Amino acid sequence: MPEETNIVCSRHTIEHIADVQMFARSLSSLITNRERKLFIETPDMDWILDHVAFQDFFYEHCALYTPRAIATLLAQYGMTAKTRPVYFGQYMWTEATLAEASPADGSPAAPSQLPAANPELADAYRQTSERSLHKWHEFIKDRSAAGPIALWGGASKGVTFALLIQSLAGQEPCLDCVIDLNEAKQSCFLPVTGLPIVSPETARQRQISTIIVMNPNYLDEIRDMVERMDWPARIVALNE
Repeated sequence: MPEETNIVCSRHTIEHIADVQMFARSLSSLITNRERKLFIETPDMDWILDHVAFQDFFYEHCALYTPRAIATLLAQYGMTAKTRPVYFGQYMWTEATLAEASPADGSPAAPSQLPAANPELADAYRQTSERSLHKWHEFIKDRSAAGPIALWGGASKGVTFALLIQSLAGQEPCLDCVIDLNEAKQSCFLPVTGLPIVSPETARQRQISTIIVMNPNYLDEIRDMVERMDWPARIVALNE
């Protein structure tokens, strides 16, 4: 690496790595002076638990992290980390530098030096996640009387949500299609459920009456688009 390099950046990679110790060791080995910074962006497990975002647990992610977990991991390799929320809290952005005094034995930082732990979030999630999923299933069953229902978002959130809902519905079809702006996905299908992925225009032609938005960050944008299309669909979002 060139001597003048002052940033090493890893975005949405660490959650896909099975051997995270190897990955952290490799990243930290590049931070050879205090002027060089390591940036890591990854989903924030605390946000997922706090918002009961059960659709954010999917197979591509080997592990998920809290600010405390990231700080603990990097401290093992002699780094000090500061984390802040980004993407409306769904992700966390960590900036790490060499610690002033790196532990010679690779021991983690003292608990007082790490972000606070939130064990109550996991307890609350265990108590509410299944109930939340069943509420969505009941909502979908009730709204079916008004017409076909579509998910908006054909990425991992949509795949997971569709699978969980279909597992409750059994053989009874409850979702009509998935809307996605990505033209490369349109005319394809979600895995396992086989739901067709369509454009907004096609979904309107299918007379979709209810749209469930997989990511609330896009809710306002989607509402504006649907309104411009003069499409009288009800729009709701997960984790509002």
